[in-house]
Amino acid sequence: MAIILYQQAGVLPAGRLRAKLAEALPLRRWICGEEDDGSPNQSIPLRGHHLICGRGEGAPLFVELRCIEMPYAGDTAPPHCGHVTLSPPTTDDPAEADQVTALIADALMGHEGGGLWCRLSEGSGWMAAAGMEEVLRRVAAGEPLQRAGTDPHRPSPATRRAVAPAFHTEVPRTDRLPTLALLIAPGSDGRNTPPPPPGWALLVQHLDALDPDGDWSIDPRDDSAALLTGRPGRIGITLHKAPLPAEWLQLAQGHSDWPGQPPDTAALRWHTACLTLTCDLETGAAGPHDTAQVARAMAAALLLLGQDLHSAGRLAALANPAHAKLFPPQYLPNLAETLEADEVPVQLFISTAIHTTTPGAVSLSTTGLMPFLDHEVEAWNAPGDAETLGEKLGKVLRQLLIQEIVPRHGDTLGSSPVRILHGTSRAERPYAGGKPIPALWLEFGEARPYPSRPAVSAAAPLRRPGGFGRKGL
Repeated sequence: MAIILYQQAGVLPAGRLRAKLAEALPLRRWICGEEDDGSPNQSIPLRGHHLICGRGEGAPLFVELRCIEMPYAGDTAPPHCGHVTLSPPTTDDPAEADQVTALIADALMGHEGGGLWCRLSEGSGWMAAAGMEEVLRRVAAGEPLQRAGTDPHRPSPATRRAVAPAFHTEVPRTDRLPTLALLIAPGSDGRNTPPPPPGWALLVQHLDALDPDGDWSIDPRDDSAALLTGRPGRIGITLHKAPLPAEWLQLAQGHSDWPGQPPDTAALRWHTACLTLTCDLETGAAGPHDTAQVARAMAAALLLLGQDLHSAGRLAALANPAHAKLFPPQYLPNLAETLEADEVPVQLFISTAIHTTTPGAVSLSTTGLMPFLDHEVEAWNAPGDAETLGEKLGKVLRQLLIQEIVPRHGDTLGSSPVRILHGTSRAERPYAGGKPIPALWLEFGEARPYPSRPAVSAAAPLRRPGGFGRKGL
């Protein structure tokens, strides 16, 4: 028996499911629910009981859907509020039964169905929506559902699987800028159609205006891939025809600010591809100025590509995979404003871990400043509250990146002086491999004793952003 877990009950997409069943099993006439009127876009509220029926020569095929508005009991399951059970299809053909079950489960795991996790057979684990495409391929190729649903990440010998892009395992580096990504939603037809082709010539024009001394050029590889070359670095633009894993999205949503409105979790969960920008610049050898200019070029390319996708209704989010951060499409104007001010968009490249929020003794640290200035920034046992301190930190980061130099030990910054002390990072940094990380310790106002031991970050090893004031900083 297949089981679908949901947070909030959706609908039975009767029209779309009927079309899928008819395409896969055309010798039967399909009716999806007692309220099915045959219209192509019909949706039925997912409540109570629904009967899926396929009639043809011989005995009809039935599958009963039972919608239960309470958590599933019986074994350890991911967090959810309710569930739907699918009875085994009434057919003597195992292959037909497997196809019907997989297609119904896929429909209920879609945006309309509201499914979060599914278990397709007894003994199989809970699977997120991202695994359903591969399961459908393998079942259509004749593989039993029990095997395909138990190990959905094993490639089928009969089909070629689009592997989740490897950059989702990227961690922060001290000598490289992080990969940036655009998460691409399905087309208006619900299919994984290619995104609109970028205007490569327009992109180079924007980079020339942004960085006249950068000598930027572009080598288009196809409609969705290119290599940008300028200063001492190269920026690769690549389309990955697979979504980021559901587990990564779940982590990133817990580490990301989504100002003004809750995240569109359906768009995130059902994105079908990623457009990435990766830079090979060796930041230590390039120096602060070239690193900052290349970072701005990456952000400008991300902005223009994101605007094209957003205009086409295809942009689900922007992302920094190494820092497990997501940004909504509404972040694009903010990004444009920062670039027009000739600044590096701090929020894209640098994140903040808040270690303690006790008023009068706040502690936090950055991750991502190392490629720019060979130091991170930390504050320990600082006066004030976390929000105010986050705003002050944003101003410090902005000033450091504008100056492109590291202050000397004991120097002060800003009109409300912030004292800079040189030291070694006290924050947990698993990505550093045990190597010491240089840090600039901030003293806001009166000097405070540093804690005898570094506090453990609630966000470690993934970094949680703090408040960065205006312009998304």
